[in-house]
Amino acid sequence: ICLPAWRGYYLSLPKARMRTNQDFMEELDGGKPDMLEGTPAPPSTDSWDWPLSRHERLVRANFLDRQVLLADNRSLMECLDGEREEIAAEWAEAREASKLPGDP
Repeated sequence: ICLPAWRGYYLSLPKARMRTNQDFMEELDGGKPDMLEGTPAPPSTDSWDWPLSRHERLVRANFLDRQVLLADNRSLMECLDGEREEIAAEWAEAREASKLPGDP
C-alpha cells in the first residue's frame, strides 16, 4: 500500500519541484500551467472578496479538488517509480544469481 506522505507543502509543489515535473503536470492539466500555481485567480474580479459568492465558492472548491487529484496522481507515480526500481533490482539480482560460473 502506498500512502501519500506530508512533504511540507499544502496542495501544491514548490517552484523547483514543479519545473522537474512540468511535462507530466501539463499533460494532466491540459497545458494550463496557471492551475498549478498556488492560488487560483478569482473568476470575475481582481481579488477574492469575503464573503465569497456562490460562483466563487464553486471555483475555489473545484481548484482545491483538482489540487488534491494532482497530489494523489504525483504520489501514485512516485510509488510506481519506486516499485519499478525495486523490481528491476530484484530481476538483476536473480539474473546474476542464475548465471553459471563459466557464462559471460
